[in-house]
Amino acid sequence: MNRLIKVLFFALVVKPFVLVVIGLNTRGREHLPGQGGYVVIANHNSHLDTLVLMSLFPLSQIHKIRPVAAADYFLEQGGFKAWFANVCIGILALDRQGKSDRNALFDECHKAIHNGDILILFPEGSRGNPEEFSELKKGIFYLVDQHPETSIIPVMMHGLGKAMPKGSKIPVPFNCDCIIGEALPRSDSADTFLDTIIESFTELSEHCLTRDKNKTLEFNQPDLMIKTDRLTIRPVVSEDKEDLLSYLSNPNVLNIYQMAFMTKPKLTPGWRSNWKRLLLPTL
Repeated sequence: MNRLIKVLFFALVVKPFVLVVIGLNTRGREHLPGQGGYVVIANHNSHLDTLVLMSLFPLSQIHKIRPVAAADYFLEQGGFKAWFANVCIGILALDRQGKSDRNALFDECHKAIHNGDILILFPEGSRGNPEEFSELKKGIFYLVDQHPETSIIPVMMHGLGKAMPKGSKIPVPFNCDCIIGEALPRSDSADTFLDTIIESFTELSEHCLTRDKNKTLEFNQPDLMIKTDRLTIRPVVSEDKEDLLSYLSNPNVLNIYQMAFMTKPKLTPGWRSNWKRLLLPTL
């Protein structure tokens, strides 16, 4: 019965809503595996994120899609919200307030992957401000690290944070992007894996029609340092403003406004006080 309700909800409500109300630009559907037992990871700015992601799949797979969501938000008070989350969406409730060890925390996720389900995960953990990135959590690495054969598909979404931002109850029409990337390579450490996710999100964002291409993506990720073959990075050796501007104007040196990856520490007002660390050479 629950399976039928979920399929009808997406067939009669979600898919028509996405088609008519949201002008969705979708690219990369071919990267979604035909069979289940894999993980989809995406950035998170809106309650619409989950519904839009699930709408990308055919109705024949809807019952296999399990978004991972916070138990304290959806289930704690019971009532309609809990029923809707369990029956219409089919969430895997994660107890983020509990004191369970890491393995116990992901028990249901491991079972779902073994059963051939498709997990939807948001590495940021919770919704951030519209079109901004929050710090990525390492839990995603510890989950997928136990499933070396499982594909991890990155998805970059843009515009949904304006269509229905955090705190909003009613969605508004707004053009949105949903760009699906190729499966991510495996990493041997959590930090390296998070760097890989950020690099993938940044590359996928270049295909977003709604994103302002003059703005650099910012990730609130402490101690982020990404290696890239596309840019030449050299150390800045002077704190004098004129010397710095002259140095950055050299075509063989990375321009601060062209940085693909930039940190913005929570306790620091912007990047300026950290420019020396950000421009350390990558060897």
